[in-house]
Amino acid sequence: MAFNPADVDVVRRWAKNAELFVREALKVKLITGQQKELLRAVTDLVQAKIKLDKKQPLSNAENILAHKIGISVMSGKGNGKDACTAWVILWFLCCFPRALIPCTAPTAHQLRDVLWREINKWRIGEDPADPPIIKDWITWQTDKVFFTESGGKEWYAIGRTANPKASEAEVAETLSGLHEDFMMVVGDEAAAIHELVFRDLEGTLTRKCNFLLLIFNPTRDTGYAIESQFKHRDKFVCLHWNSEDSELVTRESIEMKKQKYGIDSNFYRVTVLGLPPLVSSDTLIPYSWAIDAIERDVEPMAEDIDVAGIDVGAGGDPSIFMCRRGPKINIIKQEETPESEVLTGKLMGLIYDYQPRYVYVDKIGVGWGIVGNLKARLRN
Repeated sequence: MAFNPADVDVVRRWAKNAELFVREALKVKLITGQQKELLRAVTDLVQAKIKLDKKQPLSNAENILAHKIGISVMSGKGNGKDACTAWVILWFLCCFPRALIPCTAPTAHQLRDVLWREINKWRIGEDPADPPIIKDWITWQTDKVFFTESGGKEWYAIGRTANPKASEAEVAETLSGLHEDFMMVVGDEAAAIHELVFRDLEGTLTRKCNFLLLIFNPTRDTGYAIESQFKHRDKFVCLHWNSEDSELVTRESIEMKKQKYGIDSNFYRVTVLGLPPLVSSDTLIPYSWAIDAIERDVEPMAEDIDVAGIDVGAGGDPSIFMCRRGPKINIIKQEETPESEVLTGKLMGLIYDYQPRYVYVDKIGVGWGIVGNLKARLRN
């Protein structure tokens, strides 16, 4: 069913209550306390900015809110932040004229496979027999979501990622040149987005209702998103979602992480408590470097070759076999056996399976014997 003038009063009511929109327009059955917190925050921020533009009387709280540049949500894992981000995008797109919603994320996977998928999921609805009211109002495409009657030329949400290999000037251009009275810039997993993307944006948030929405798991202890919660929290509405308080995260999964990693570990701080990692003076590889390596999109070049590395364990530590092509790791294999002959046999099997051009072994200490065994086997 297409949008018609009779819907205007309904949309005006939703514009003043994002949670009501999610319940009535999207027909969402479960909204957590943390998600309600964000829906209230974005409603209050938008309405305060509109009142300021219309020169209507504002309370002290509304006046402070109207001058904020955005909302920052620092969250643990599994709290439903991607679903709630999708709800907010659909709310803003449906309830405000010619809305423009540029969205960015650190990787194409996060943007298209996570956020864009969530938008389409809630546009279609949870129950095929009872689809959302706004299903036909909104057209979903792989790179753009738009108000159907606009034809996709205006009134849309669009996704862009910043090339990590680009120059500073190119990074800063990721979301530049976009202007509209109602514009919400969404940074999904914003902790991993280059701060230059946001730095230039601040100067463009000059119209009636322009603001940032940053939602992230704090995998780093520095950067624009982290500073929005600490150094520059006066410029943002700051929300913190601890997974221990979420209705979506099971107590069993939290207890498992406590037992496996420890309540004082960076893993528990980041994924459960939703707090930035701590860096101690004796840390060789910071937690953020490891996360960067895991999340980075890399592809081998045609001239890259397969190279293997072996770290021989001792004293109860496992042995590790890793094979990569260029910057892309294809396999990491862990072997627990303390028997050198057994370990040599397993490593030889992996070498034959993956056929690396070169094999590098840490030969200091116990690795020395394994190097000798492997050389002897390969000669035969």
